[in-house]
Amino acid sequence: MEQPRLGTERINSIDLIRGIAICGLAPINILDFASPDDYYLTPGDLRGSDLGLWVAVFIFGMGKFISLFSVLFGAGIVLQTQRSDLAGKDTARRYLPRLAWLFLFGMLHAYLIWYGDILVGYAITGFLVFWFRKWSAGRLLTVGGLIYVGYSLLLIAAITCLAIFVESDEFWNLLSESGAGDGEEWDPTDPTGTWLQQLPGRSLIALCVQIIAIPFLIIPINGGLMLIGMAALKSGFFEGSWKPSRYRLTLFLGLGLGLCLSAIGLILTAMGGWEFRTFTLHSGWLMAATPLLVCGYAAAAVLWSRASILGWLQNGFRALGRMAFTNYIGQSVIFHLLFYGTGFGLRGQLSFTMVMLVPLAVWVFQIIASTLWFRVFRFGPLEWIWRCLTYRTWLPIRILP
Repeated sequence: MEQPRLGTERINSIDLIRGIAICGLAPINILDFASPDDYYLTPGDLRGSDLGLWVAVFIFGMGKFISLFSVLFGAGIVLQTQRSDLAGKDTARRYLPRLAWLFLFGMLHAYLIWYGDILVGYAITGFLVFWFRKWSAGRLLTVGGLIYVGYSLLLIAAITCLAIFVESDEFWNLLSESGAGDGEEWDPTDPTGTWLQQLPGRSLIALCVQIIAIPFLIIPINGGLMLIGMAALKSGFFEGSWKPSRYRLTLFLGLGLGLCLSAIGLILTAMGGWEFRTFTLHSGWLMAATPLLVCGYAAAAVLWSRASILGWLQNGFRALGRMAFTNYIGQSVIFHLLFYGTGFGLRGQLSFTMVMLVPLAVWVFQIIASTLWFRVFRFGPLEWIWRCLTYRTWLPIRILP
């Protein structure tokens, strides 16, 4: 097997973007842990500053940072296989075990900690897009863009039809005839009780998510974004080889158009009373905004990495990004302990503003912890285990004095 790299060959901007993306995921993922209300789609009964904060989180974060991770994942496939490809080696035999172990880690995360895991979907999607890594940047960008746009339109149409059916009399008649809702019901999303008591419900939801979301959402949508990420790496985007003016144009167009489209979609949904059907009818605005904002965020990070502004903060985000795997799982563990019955049981007990302060505290903690960690070690703890399993060898983790 190819000798593993010991972490010295890295693209700084990718580590920086990955660290920013990890931070961006926290305010989104915490919504599922912290409240029984579905804040993914509507603000519910939020008012005042809570409502304003929800709008900011929705416009800037909802779907954006997980999409940014998909782009980075695709770029990572090319980055981690290009040396082997150039040397004419059996890249599949060297790289695919990495995805197999990621799949296993994701399964453990989904069934033991949080059913909202994305790693299983990434592993499966990565296995599929891996075979297209040798395409040219132009071809990857074209195919990835067409897949994302085409499937987004199909998805919007399908969800809209479903929403219309759910609101119809026929649906409720069928539900009534089936006897659903009669007697005491078991709520599989109930996070109270001990870890063992939560396990059946968490496992059921995780299984449903994997059966439905992976083939019908993650593979086509995130797969298209992964192809775009491959194209971006091959074009030199992440290495900072574009002209500064081109990055600035990407930044202003991406953020400007993306924020406008998100705002339009949100306003139209609010005018419709936040109904599920209204949301689906206007979700096209939000899906169109996502890749634009992803491009804007990435361009801003590359420009920042080329400047000397707030270098200490850049280093903190880079450290966070270098152990993104550990920090992603770590966030789930922290949120689980804070809000579920396994720990402090704060679910539904905090205001939306108080909930949003938790990710801020987690950002500070993880940036400091990651920075200190890399003063002694080469890899994050889970990254090290992942590499050892992938390469089937015991790799040195400590930085020798």
